[in-house]
Amino acid sequence: MRGWRRRCTRANRWTGCTNEREAGLLDEFFHFLEITGVRGLLGTRHLPGQERVLIPLVQMVLLYLLKILLGIPSMHALPPLLFNNQALLLLVGFNAQQVAEGCTRRGDDRRRHKRKQGPLTPQCLAQNISALPAAQMETVFTGVVRRLVAWGFLWGELTGVAREQ
Repeated sequence: MRGWRRRCTRANRWTGCTNEREAGLLDEFFHFLEITGVRGLLGTRHLPGQERVLIPLVQMVLLYLLKILLGIPSMHALPPLLFNNQALLLLVGFNAQQVAEGCTRRGDDRRRHKRKQGPLTPQCLAQNISALPAAQMETVFTGVVRRLVAWGFLWGELTGVAREQ
């Protein structure tokens, strides 16, 4: 864990512990996802049975990917560490209004003291990520591996695949 994040964790102060260079560093990673076709692959996925889509699944997956890449320990730490980082959220595809006001007005009438923190709640992200069917995740993983092989990042021979039923 980076020094600044360790200090914030130890002091139990999550707010304000973001690094302004993260967006610049991750800009290259997002460019890599774009040129290899991984981001396009993610954009073709949809949750089964979902009638209305307020936030595209690709944005949910990218947010979860950022959570992992940044080493954010829990979903509850997302609002101060990721959802308030406007530069990263713009890379994911949110606009400034969504970052400031959220994607819906749901719960605004009951909110008295705590302001919205980002475009969605950690619970919303967790529920949508966990709703992805295993077959769809397998298709995405296989597609990512194929793209990485095509670009020469992975090589070798696939000798067998174990599949849990």
